[in-house]
Amino acid sequence: MNKNRAQLGITLIELIISMVIISISLTGIFTVMNLTVSHSADPVIYHQALSIAEACLEETLLEPYTSLSPCTLSNIPANYNVSSNISHEVLSGIPVKKVLVTATSGSTSIELAGYRANY
Repeated sequence: MNKNRAQLGITLIELIISMVIISISLTGIFTVMNLTVSHSADPVIYHQALSIAEACLEETLLEPYTSLSPCTLSNIPANYNVSSNISHEVLSGIPVKKVLVTATSGSTSIELAGYRANY
């Protein structure tokens, strides 16, 4: 037997250790991917709720001052709710109407406020 002969393969212990290291790293990678994919739709829901709230606020603020009424949007997606509230306030001595619009979908909620003066 030649003691100076180079090793021609890997041992069973080396193979098992490398499999354990690879499985631990893949578990970490797949956990991060799962977290990323599960929250990938959140920005879409947020932007849709924001668009609905902006449309409702714009519809309300375009009405004449004396006849401001809560918005009546139609054709909003099924999972979204929109509500508006009109209150009277005084800003710097000027009477204004504050329009507060809330658009919700699940746990996402957007509130927009607009003011309308009689000019």
